[in-house]
Amino acid sequence: MADRDSVPSPIIPLRFRADPESPPSPVVASSSSGSHPATIQSSHFGGAGDASSDPPIAESGGVEDLIDAKIFSLLTASKDQEASQRPLISATIPLSLLRSEYPELSPFSLKIAWLAGHGWTGLRRVKGDGDCFYRAVAFAYVERILHHNSSSEKAGIPLMRRLDVLQLSLDDLKDLGFDPRVYEDIYRVLHYVISNITLPDMRGETLSPSSLLAHFQDPVVSNSVVMFLRLITSAYIRLHPEDFVPFLFDPINGEAMDLQTFCEREVEPTGKEADHPQILALSRSLQTSIDVAYVDGGIAGSRDSSSSSWVDDVGRVNFVHFETDDADGQYGAQDPITLLFRPGHYDILERKSMERNEYRKQAKFY
Repeated sequence: MADRDSVPSPIIPLRFRADPESPPSPVVASSSSGSHPATIQSSHFGGAGDASSDPPIAESGGVEDLIDAKIFSLLTASKDQEASQRPLISATIPLSLLRSEYPELSPFSLKIAWLAGHGWTGLRRVKGDGDCFYRAVAFAYVERILHHNSSSEKAGIPLMRRLDVLQLSLDDLKDLGFDPRVYEDIYRVLHYVISNITLPDMRGETLSPSSLLAHFQDPVVSNSVVMFLRLITSAYIRLHPEDFVPFLFDPINGEAMDLQTFCEREVEPTGKEADHPQILALSRSLQTSIDVAYVDGGIAGSRDSSSSSWVDDVGRVNFVHFETDDADGQYGAQDPITLLFRPGHYDILERKSMERNEYRKQAKFY
């Protein structure tokens, strides 16, 4: 495991700290205006799983004395509390375990079965705190650099190119007038983790899959990287208003938002969930393609169980692909990050083969 003491301890601004009793505050900067209908409900960081919200249980009588609504409330509170105790990033679990959490013939179960039948094997759970998209991308991003570096004949070159990309994003923050005190320390954390792939830490150890997981389970390291990705997402949107102006809407009331307000309210604060504008912006900022597999309660095809391809028809999963501008791979081409989206939440989807042509034949590209 990497030496945590060798990781710079960032000064986390108060604006980033979770406060369940007040809305998150924006960061800084000025920009032009613009406006996208986001469909994901935003949730405040740390709101779910607050133990103080658990309903009281009457001392007299048993569960049988509780009305159905009370029992449901207790079960919901129990699940929320369990979710709050989950690690920020989990080890990989088999898709079969995820499928077992749903009724056998439910749309969710059938779609997970479809994924398993098309080469997808595992899932990394990401804590559902409103930062799951950014945290999932951050982990998968570094993991792919680590894998590419260890398997490449020109080890170190993809890594250096990726650091060059991050430096460009750092320059964007500076040019936009963001306060260096906000982003410099959190950038150093991400730079350290990536550099540790080739540069030994104080113990003489380089980054390994296990130490990478340990880093992202450490709240200081993990949240610092999340904050930095939020800032460079905001910077990209601000610098490319023509690509985002028509698509920036309040996720609650559907009203158009100007670009600066959208970035300050929906991108920069922690605990704000991501929709298509944020995904596209971060993909292009990192020069890394992001694929999102949408698993919901909808039915893709016919429920004619007499068909031999019934599961394949009904359970077919739609993928949305957010393509990078790095078409020629000048920044070190790597496999796309693939996320599993269930309503309001992102996890990391994994497969044995990195071949992606099959599931990209019928897809939406952004």
